Amino acid sequence: MERLLREACGTPALCKLDALARDLTGVGLLAVWTCGDQHGQIPVCGNEHELPLFCQLLHDQPQGLSRCVTCHSLLAMAAHNSGQVIEGRCYGGAFVVAAPAVLEGLAPRVDVVVISTCAFTLPDRRQGWRTTRKIASDLGIDLEQLRRAYTELPELHGSKLKVIGEIVDAASASLTEALRSRIHPEPGDGKEPAEQEGIDQQLQAALRAPQEPALRHATGSAQRTLVDVVRRVVGANPQLPISVADIARTAHLTPNHFSLVFRRQTGTTFSEFLAEKRFERATEGLKDLRLTIAQVAQQAGFNDPNYFAKVFHKRTGMSPRQWRQPRRKAVKPF
Repeated sequence: MERLLREACGTPALCKLDALARDLTGVGLLAVWTCGDQHGQIPVCGNEHELPLFCQLLHDQPQGLSRCVTCHSLLAMAAHNSGQVIEGRCYGGAFVVAAPAVLEGLAPRVDVVVISTCAFTLPDRRQGWRTTRKIASDLGIDLEQLRRAYTELPELHGSKLKVIGEIVDAASASLTEALRSRIHPEPGDGKEPAEQEGIDQQLQAALRAPQEPALRHATGSAQRTLVDVVRRVVGANPQLPISVADIARTAHLTPNHFSLVFRRQTGTTFSEFLAEKRFERATEGLKDLRLTIAQVAQQAGFNDPNYFAKVFHKRTGMSPRQWRQPRRKAVKPF
């Protein structure tokens, strides 16, 4: 799988998109892949030397790379569910834009993602650095070195953020097509039967891979890593449409197994955790009187404003509008 992905990432179309992204935003593209208990990240067009120092420092730690792949996979899964490109805070505290490359015929255990490198921040860097500082402590990375690397990340917002989203979307489609042409070549495409047979054998081997990867060990540190990543990613982005089934699929666990592990390590269910984070985001959003209640609900992950109002009333005994009244009166007119 990695060989095929490296070939696909070197196609002229993807190289042009990567160059365009770097020229316009300073952010390059990265393909993230998982296959069973194996995973990795491949810079588009083989630009390993151009990977930001921030990412290099995280990837130099085995757990750092594993957490990064899981984080990107979760964001790409959310992008697939929502039908659009997703922008969210990554595990390392920076921001990423993700879109899945969907290829029918690949083994279910193979997830392919096109994503911007975790190499940009939004205008307010303080919150991101707080997360990054905690990561540095967990992974044993030199704090001062990582701080300098963090400050060197490009800052994207407005038109540049829109541009990188469009480029990532185009890159995901290009990667999908590049992989399809290699896995299911058209007749007369120049591939010898023996070469095609070798590719088929690789895919069959992936399908026959052991069904018990490291993440399934009941007390292994890999599961603790998974829960930690989920809490950070979903906690920072509660609006993302991620379900237990999505996370379990990304981690190659059954939904029941993941739910059991999450509750055992956190003392709460994933649904309760997600509901609490969405409520926290909504409460913060209601403090901004420039936002409508419908906008607050959407930013917090509630697609239906009426359902949001019911959930809010059940928790507070007030409607969102009633909760806002004391704050609205406290705002003095100009």
